[in-house]
Amino acid sequence: SIPTLKQLDPNNVIYIGSLSEFSGADTRIGWLIAPPAIVTRLSEIRQEMESGISIFSQYLATQLLSQPNLADLVAQQQHQLAHARQRLLRLLAPFVAQGQLAYQIPTLGNTLWLHILTKSTMTRADYQVFLDQQLLVLPDFLFGCHSNHVRLSYSQLPADDTLLKQRLQAVMAQLID
Repeated sequence: SIPTLKQLDPNNVIYIGSLSEFSGADTRIGWLIAPPAIVTRLSEIRQEMESGISIFSQYLATQLLSQPNLADLVAQQQHQLAHARQRLLRLLAPFVAQGQLAYQIPTLGNTLWLHILTKSTMTRADYQVFLDQQLLVLPDFLFGCHSNHVRLSYSQLPADDTLLKQRLQAVMAQLID
């Protein structure tokens, strides 16, 4: 068997997980496996930023993890996300075929990291077109890079494929040179 990265270098690997994919982004309940000094420092930073953890989030996490059919709920959600991802990929296919965007399919999660293949580097103002079309994305500059990428969630897409297709076409028409 291949050793894990943590086994190879235990002082420089951090494992992080969250319940937010199952219970919503505002839950802010997760776990961290890291060297003690890092855990201590991150705990201090979190306390400074948030001044405590909501008891509501803890209650919600307890209720979620106590469900006797949790495995079934997770499987159902994964099935729904896989269906939504396939739907989005089908709608993005013409833009990929035309060389206007690229992506990699994630193994987990509910977002695609889209690479908009424009001739010039997009500015912060260019990302407004997504909001104008009511497509919520996280632009790459929020992650410390500027390389024409957006993170698009497929967990809350409009139900109407025609509407979603029109919105995607409007975005790409404005962004592609």
